Amino acid sequence: MNGGQSVDVQIHKCVAHAGHDRDASVRLVSRAWHHLRRLAGRDMVSVVPTVLLAEGCRFFFFSNEGTEPPHIHVEQGDGYAKFWLEPVELVDAVGMKTRELGRARLLVIQHRIDFREKWREYFGT
Repeated sequence: MNGGQSVDVQIHKCVAHAGHDRDASVRLVSRAWHHLRRLAGRDMVSVVPTVLLAEGCRFFFFSNEGTEPPHIHVEQGDGYAKFWLEPVELVDAVGMKTRELGRARLLVIQHRIDFREKWREYFGT
């Protein structure tokens, strides 16, 4: 790790270098998280708030994402995806099969009220 910074801080610093292109930033965060997680191992799961564990998926958000619209990240195995919550929409995915993404989307829809409430509790918005 870089100077003791949390992984989510390091990832978001990388995003700043992507400029104002939101799509490029989202892709960069997705890929950075995926690669950093592989490098650091499974212990990294504690650096971000986990909202739900269900059907082999971990749903979470980064602790410094309160300025973005409400969304949820999901990881399953080595795969990763990000969904907006209002409305539920896939933003990006890396390493997840179409079937896994479909199931993750259904779980996001099923739990979106809880996810939005957790978002509001955590970020105060």
